[in-house]
Amino acid sequence: MIELLDFLRQNLKLAILPPGGIILLLLLGHLFGRRFLGSLFSWSGLLALYLFSIPVTSNWLGQQQTQYPAVSGEQLQARDAQAILVLTAGQEEHNPELGGAARPNALGLQRLSHALRLHRETGLPIVLSGGAMREEDQPLALIYANWLEQLAGVEVLATEERSHNTRENLEFSAELLRERQIERVALVTHAFHMPRAMLSATAEDLDFIPTPFSLADKPQAADEPPWLRWTPQSSTLAHNYLLLHELLGTFWYRVNH
Repeated sequence: MIELLDFLRQNLKLAILPPGGIILLLLLGHLFGRRFLGSLFSWSGLLALYLFSIPVTSNWLGQQQTQYPAVSGEQLQARDAQAILVLTAGQEEHNPELGGAARPNALGLQRLSHALRLHRETGLPIVLSGGAMREEDQPLALIYANWLEQLAGVEVLATEERSHNTRENLEFSAELLRERQIERVALVTHAFHMPRAMLSATAEDLDFIPTPFSLADKPQAADEPPWLRWTPQSSTLAHNYLLLHELLGTFWYRVNH
């Protein structure tokens, strides 16, 4: 039953968020032809495609999720943080240059990079949280730990390997941290993911310090033409998928908190 619900959730997400939702609108426009509904769906699809492909929309969506300020290594030390908890973000599979082994995906590497910088600045140990994406897969926490140990020479303090979503990340990690008498921990994830992570963190009796990165409130470059932010870009469409996913996820967590 759990696997079925997860399957339905994943496919519903793909059907609603761009580009799936946009394709659905355009398909409905084609099916209804020249009738009013057909024109409505077609123009709605084209408008959505444009809006979700421009940096202006991406910047606005990112600002809605940027709720916590950046935190430096010095600030973590001043707050007596005892460890750095990194929430994993996925994997890339079947890499022939690694003998077919999996490795952290792009988002995961960004989180590891930020955690590694904080580790170098503070000396705080790193804890990784993330279970297997499928039963036959290796837990994400282990894949990330192998990357840190082999390429950065950093051995992690512990890995949480049971979680399958953000809520479980924090619940199971809190159990692991309490076993090690760790009560105050820096929580590392992207700024757009931090609101959902902190909603889950409030249910645990530990002090989680939000330590986001990749905040959306970056100033426009002086040499960047203003019109460029209104120009559709393929990378922006992909980024807006992540931002919309987190906005919906945060809303769902608030409703069910």
